[in-house]
Amino acid sequence: MLRTGRYKVPANKGKRQKVQALFVAYRRTAKQLARAHWEHFVKSGLLSRNLKTGVKSELSARYVQTCQYQVVGALNGFLGNCAEAFKDYVLHSSLPEEQRIALLYLNKYKSWFRHEVKMQGEPIDAATLRLARNIFRHVLKRHRKPCFSRINLALDEKVAVVTTDGGSAKRFRRWLKLSTLERGRPICLPIEDNSWFDSIAGNWKRFVQISLGESDAITVRLIKDVPATPYRPGLPILGIDVGLRTLVATSEGDLFGRNVLPKLIKLDTQISTLAANRQRMGLRVRSRRYDALVHRMRELLKNEIRRTLRAPILRHKPKHVAVESLDFRSPRLSKRMNRLVQNFGRAEFRRALESYAEQYEFEFTEVKAAYSSQTCNLCGYVDKRNRRGDVFKCLHCGHRAHADIHASRNHAARLQEHLGGSEVRAGRRYRHKLILERLVKRFATAKRLARLQQVLLSEQRRRDSTPCHWVLSNPYFDTVLKPLKEAAEAAHAAQLSKA
Repeated sequence: MLRTGRYKVPANKGKRQKVQALFVAYRRTAKQLARAHWEHFVKSGLLSRNLKTGVKSELSARYVQTCQYQVVGALNGFLGNCAEAFKDYVLHSSLPEEQRIALLYLNKYKSWFRHEVKMQGEPIDAATLRLARNIFRHVLKRHRKPCFSRINLALDEKVAVVTTDGGSAKRFRRWLKLSTLERGRPICLPIEDNSWFDSIAGNWKRFVQISLGESDAITVRLIKDVPATPYRPGLPILGIDVGLRTLVATSEGDLFGRNVLPKLIKLDTQISTLAANRQRMGLRVRSRRYDALVHRMRELLKNEIRRTLRAPILRHKPKHVAVESLDFRSPRLSKRMNRLVQNFGRAEFRRALESYAEQYEFEFTEVKAAYSSQTCNLCGYVDKRNRRGDVFKCLHCGHRAHADIHASRNHAARLQEHLGGSEVRAGRRYRHKLILERLVKRFATAKRLARLQQVLLSEQRRRDSTPCHWVLSNPYFDTVLKPLKEAAEAAHAAQLSKA
């Protein structure tokens, strides 16, 4: 398993200028290569990383080849995402079965722009080929092509080598020997230690990633092939509920990350005050101090997410993880902070979950979280009034639990239903209304409906049936209870007419 470690590069001004010039030329070349490869793909339907593009660049031939490999890799990844979107469009269409099979065949081999394609020895008709091109163009309108104007350098040993030979310099034990735009005059960049990543056992790969941050700060990422960690699953399914008040709550009763929100509120006050002062002075919001505060917030969230997510996984060793569709928001934070936390936190949590799933070899599914905080996982009663703050108390059966832990148990139950083939499936984009209809239908069994009908027909029993009162006053059950209420009203009207 490949892991990446981040290392700082404290280079002097002259070396930073040479690296900056290298970035400018590399990105310019990447844009030219991407344009050439995309034109070739549209004409031929193929992507080849050994294509002779004839692009003129101030980079050396070795650099151009490395850049071309990176560009083609990015375009292949983009086309893979387009293929998934294309597949969804075809599967959810009303096209004839034979035409859908032909379109999926074209999509499998990314042959959207090929003019002659054979399937099982028979050529696919021109109308289907034309339809494939039209669907793919529609996909392109909804998915932006990769932008190479801010691309970082992904270099192999042809142009970048990590060495321990720093000459007379003894302060740093690693150096990056990097080819520059000046032929025959490479530079050696010092690399600071990363004790945490250095302590991980594994084999170093001859490949580096170089990024250029604010104020031309250089960062190097080294790659290590780490052996798989022994992991024996002990729990079939672990449900996880994600939030800011409690960062991670599990279906086994764990609460992790309850001290994150106060730290974010403190940073939010500093960021909001700084932004308001700069706007009052007529300056743009972003500044070196503003970026430093945002960076601190991101690092805090990143460290807390990875720490709190790893703890329950190692404690319970699940085979499957059910996590809600991620939502990092809090009414105690400003709109600006909610936007920053939402965008960064969602992406970082998914990256951390994917990394741990690869490392420990478990599966995870994002379940639809609609009404999971309002549904009792014992009796199945769904009511907005069940949750009050951090406490969940079912108004029908009286079950009481921590609200976040209770929601995580519902996530695990939905994943269990998915694995068992139930109709409420995890990971699919059901609308909230459809989920509510199925939850209500599941709760409203024939026995319960008969009990409710008795309560409606008897004034005396109505006073002694508090759980039934909650159900009768719940707007979620209006559709189910409408026939019962109409029958009860008709019965009461008949009794009054006889009297």
